[in-house]
Amino acid sequence: MLPGRGDHGGFTRAAEALAITQPGISAQVARLERELGESLFERAGRAGARLTEAGRAAVGPARDALASTDVVRAAVASVSGLVTGRLALGHVSSGATTTLLEPLTALRRRHPGVEVSLVEDRSEGLLRRLLAGELDLAWVGSAGDLPPGVEHRAVLDERLVLGVPPGHPWAGRRSVALATALREPLVVMPAGTGARAALDLAVGRTGEQARIAFECSAPDLVGALVHRGLGVAVVPEPLAVALGLVPVPLARPAVRSRLLLVWRRGGPTAPAARAFLALLGDPSA
Repeated sequence: MLPGRGDHGGFTRAAEALAITQPGISAQVARLERELGESLFERAGRAGARLTEAGRAAVGPARDALASTDVVRAAVASVSGLVTGRLALGHVSSGATTTLLEPLTALRRRHPGVEVSLVEDRSEGLLRRLLAGELDLAWVGSAGDLPPGVEHRAVLDERLVLGVPPGHPWAGRRSVALATALREPLVVMPAGTGARAALDLAVGRTGEQARIAFECSAPDLVGALVHRGLGVAVVPEPLAVALGLVPVPLARPAVRSRLLLVWRRGGPTAPAARAFLALLGDPSA
């Protein structure tokens, strides 16, 4: 694990992430341990390395030091009107990547000195990383309340539909009640995605049980399973259309899925993150 760079589980993977040699990173860690007079890692051979108690205590201050370094670097760069530093982003698995591509392109064009890293995970994992200081911003799916200490902005608010193949008995219907849909074999997104959270919340309120036949994070696989008659998909309406499925709205109740852009309360302090928020049209950046 390297502060501010994410958890890699071993020196070799950390060295690959930082584009330096494994002996080089081992030597730097050994030198730091000599200076501190404490072992920071338990070496476990092929199993990787784990933080010691002293190492865990050092993580927070080390990340704060890196953040401060970014602030100083940005202050110096601001003299020439440049924004530099690191920007750590997270994006929910199976989320709408169109929300990410345009702002990243604009960031690279306007601030080429910013180093961007991106991780994909379930929403719960992204929120944990955000609160731990490993991410500056993240796109997460949500159907309920966010944890304390997180601010957000809604990016997408989409209704969930039943995606059925052309010719399906429901293809011509204006809507299908959720209780009726739950009797069919369903193709759904994995737990931790916004669409699945919205579905689980709605199902829980009905007191019914869903017949989940397949959990898929790959949209193409969702479409293939439905087109082959192996189930009915519960997905956001734009995704159903993109997969060539007939979207049939859910009713009683209607179900909606949200994609949120989230950050720690008070707003990100790193200049690169604030510049990115400004590109997204955030007035507080």
